[in-house]
Amino acid sequence: MIIATEFYMPKSEARLDEIVEAISRNDDVAEKLLLYINSNEQESVSFAKKYLNFKNVYQIHNPKRQTFGSIFRSTQGEGIVAVCNNDISFTQEAVDIINNDD
Repeated sequence: MIIATEFYMPKSEARLDEIVEAISRNDDVAEKLLLYINSNEQESVSFAKKYLNFKNVYQIHNPKRQTFGSIFRSTQGEGIVAVCNNDISFTQEAVDIINNDD
């Protein structure tokens, strides 16, 4: 399963920790984790390049903030894709259920 989400720098350190934890957990279970980042938000870009380079994370830099619709359109044909908020994390059991096409 591919997970697609957006990353931005929140105002709160606690919120940032929550987002990074979810991205880290998803990296452990996803085939690919597509991380959409607004390239005009330099703080987000810098943080992502420095701290979010996990093995399955593919950073996609775009000059505007993405919507669920734009992410859906950009992932068409990719197979099973979960488009979710950046604080949502999946367990291996959930990924296995989603990947099961019986």
